[in-house]
This record gives sequence, C-alpha cells and structure tokens, in this order.
Amino acid sequence: MWWSGIHTILKKWRPEGIVGSNPTIGTKFNAWYRMIVFYKKKLIVQGDQPITEITLLEWKKLFSIKLFHFHKSTGNQDRFHTHAFGAFSLLLKGNYVEEIIKGDGKVVRLDRNRSRLIYIPKNEYHRITRSDGCRTLLITGPWGSCWKELRERPDGRYQMVVVGEGRVDIRAGKIVDLIDEPR
Repeated sequence: MWWSGIHTILKKWRPEGIVGSNPTIGTKFNAWYRMIVFYKKKLIVQGDQPITEITLLEWKKLFSIKLFHFHKSTGNQDRFHTHAFGAFSLLLKGNYVEEIIKGDGKVVRLDRNRSRLIYIPKNEYHRITRSDGCRTLLITGPWGSCWKELRERPDGRYQMVVVGEGRVDIRAGKIVDLIDEPR
C-alpha cells in the first residue's frame, strides 16, 4: 500500500541532515520538528463503533490532515463529543448517519450520503450512529487544549466531561437531558 512507502520515507528522514553542524539551529529545529506528526495510525473504539484514524500530517498550532475509516457498524459511538478544533470533512467513500445536538438540546439525525463536504464547528456535539464502512478526509484548523464529551448515565441523562490530550478527563460538568428526534 502506498501509505507504507510514505511512512518508510518519513521515518528515515532526519532533521539533523538539514541543519548541518550548527548546534543552535539544530536544537531549535528539533524542538519545532517534535511538534509535528508526519504519520500515525491508531484504532479508536467508542461504544460499538470502531474507527481507524490515520494522521498524515499534524501540527496542532496550525492544522492537521487525517483519514478516518468508520468500520461497518450499526452500533453507536457511546458518547456525543465536540472537537479541540474546527474542521472540514470530505466524505470519500460510503455513507454514515450522524446525530448532532442543536442548541435547545434536541438530537437531530443526519444522513451524510448527500453531504460530501461539511464544516464541523469546534463546539458542536455529534456522534456517528451507523456506518457502511465509510472513509473521510478531515482537515482541521488550530487545536485548542481540550474538548467536551456527553456521556450517558444509567438514568438516561448525560454528564458533560471536559477531556484533554490523550483522552484524559480533566473535569466533570453539568448533567443534561437531551430531546430525541422522532424516527
């Protein structure tokens, strides 16, 4: 697969070769270089929805470019979430159903087979509820330090949790009721 060829090239490239023997330039360049991710692949599982995320390029101060494969599933992600960034999402293949939460707490279902390019605001709660194995390209803006999740409680209400780098919980927030749209 062509991804492995790019990955091999990027792993072999070393910034020291560019900056030469000047230790001051080398130190500054290495600090800058460590903030950038050139390729990373990981599996994310949220509830019954497995997702393969491939980061092609990530420099959180400016932007990132990611590919997502939402594996075929009729199950939901187990939480609504926002993002640490605003982003454009381009649907490359397949279809999915997404739920978003409007300002009044109403849950709205959206079939994304007709919306090839969408903007995802940083503060919009959403989750994928069904995928036929779709693939998307995500181009983000600058990253903030945290995002929010709404996690369902045993009583059917949702607990807001602020989450940071590495999906670490920072603090719990208010409990909310959501209004489900009739199917």
